[in-house]
Amino acid sequence: MIVMCKQIHTENTVMKSTGWADASSYLTVGKCYVVYASIIADGITWYLICDDNFNISYNYPLYIP
Repeated sequence: MIVMCKQIHTENTVMKSTGWADASSYLTVGKCYVVYASIIADGITWYLICDDNFNISYNYPLYIP
């Protein structure tokens, strides 16, 4: 599946509680990402994607809410 980042909710309590309040450093609004898997844990959907730091900081996809 391919998804487009439409908005980053940095003030969202879900993002803060999961430690992803700084998601803007991982994702770019308007950019498409390939989703390799998804899970729902505690009511939060997590997507396994290769974010903007892929092949820079690490060589594997991350689960991002």
